[in-house]
Amino acid sequence: MTMLPILVFSTIGLLIATLLPMSRHQHWVVRGLDFPRLQIGSFAALLLFAHLFFLDLNTATTWALLAVTAICMTWQLRWVLPYTFLWPIRQTTIGQQN
Repeated sequence: MTMLPILVFSTIGLLIATLLPMSRHQHWVVRGLDFPRLQIGSFAALLLFAHLFFLDLNTATTWALLAVTAICMTWQLRWVLPYTFLWPIRQTTIGQQN
């Protein structure tokens, strides 16, 4: 039960790092969070496993933390996956040149 505060604060930090780039604020701290999406997504995956390993799955708090973490991870990976080999290549054709 001593891991709960650490995991809650980590999830809140993950949520902030995911929500801040959605704002239109031009400050460099906010815009800087557009770039480490792979690292934030990886942190979310590790945090998800930590939730499953350390927390009691019979409480609503655990399920809320799992849901927030999974949504944040999905959002971050949504931006990363199109640039990996896992995503299908989209080719455009140019009209025939004679």
